[in-house]
Amino acid sequence: MFDQLAINITSVIDCNKSLRRVGHINKDDYMGHIGFLTAVATVKVSQGRITGKSTYIINNAGEKDLVVIASERLKSIFLSCKAQVICENDVWNNVPIINEKVYENIYFDDSSYIDRKAIEDVYVKTANENVFQTYIHLG
Repeated sequence: MFDQLAINITSVIDCNKSLRRVGHINKDDYMGHIGFLTAVATVKVSQGRITGKSTYIINNAGEKDLVVIASERLKSIFLSCKAQVICENDVWNNVPIINEKVYENIYFDDSSYIDRKAIEDVYVKTANENVFQTYIHLG
């Protein structure tokens, strides 16, 4: 069952990336780069509790990715994750890692538990027009 969810999440992400690569989307229609990222480069998958979403992130997020989680206590779950993992408080405290690196995929684990303003700040702090980025909300 968890394998099927992982396949489905990957398919949705790949579909989003493929549609954007075709180039029929005009970024200027989305009120700037952040607006484009929010409206077009964001994938949201809602699949209930305890269905394997965090495991998906741990298994699929790579060294060029960022993972945002709701609280510090959840970091222990992500110890084997290759991506940089930060929590909502790190966003508020302007942890330098957010601004020091360019990320390709930005994952939000259980994004419904992360403050909307923190999510907006992550978009602003990580956006880079020179990189093909995807923002992935699982929750």
